[in-house]
Amino acid sequence: MKQGFAMLRSMFPNKSHSGKSSGLGIASFVLGVLSYLILIIYSGFVRYWRGNITAVGKMSIIGPGLTAFILILVFIGLLFGFVSLLEKQKERFLGFLGIILNMFFLLGIITLSIINLVNYL
Repeated sequence: MKQGFAMLRSMFPNKSHSGKSSGLGIASFVLGVLSYLILIIYSGFVRYWRGNITAVGKMSIIGPGLTAFILILVFIGLLFGFVSLLEKQKERFLGFLGIILNMFFLLGIITLSIINLVNYL
């Protein structure tokens, strides 16, 4: 267990750094949180308008475009997160959290897409 903590600690610089967070790390984290918020809001609209046939039709048109937009945000967030881990003399924690958030979101979208595809076939 100590090896795991040592590895995690080695990812983040010592307290001798300037104490400034990486701007790209912050952006990665914010994009990850934003992706989740967009999905939660969209899911709430779909659940609220479930009985209305015209609203469901509109939601089915919006859904793929919104998914593509969220995927773009996730990929940009992942890119920012990985680049922020390479920056020297900056805190890497938010970049690391941004990578985790965006990876979980990407894996969730891939998993749900596979489940949808299997159910469709």
